[in-house]
Amino acid sequence: MPAPERLTPEQLPTPWLMDTEKLLSELARIRSLALTVPVTNETYGPTNTVVDALWDLESRMRFMLQTLRTSQREFAKKASTESTAANENTGLLGESSAALPGCKRLNSG
Repeated sequence: MPAPERLTPEQLPTPWLMDTEKLLSELARIRSLALTVPVTNETYGPTNTVVDALWDLESRMRFMLQTLRTSQREFAKKASTESTAANENTGLLGESSAALPGCKRLNSG
């Protein structure tokens, strides 16, 4: 029986381009494949170790993604708030710059 064909790293997509949900689905698929290994005294321990490792990896990835999404949302929210405040202070959004203490409004005409 010939060895199965394997993809080389050069043939694989860039890891940063892989869809996260697809990666999580793939981990779940591999875990379900490990669960199809016939249980014997010799295979129970190693198979259980593989299943536990895949479950742990998937859980950690979900936690990291959730943390990343939360931090990105907070960053965007803060940047939006600061941008709005900066625009108001420079007069880009209207006449609010006249309210700044010590600023004199120049007549344009």
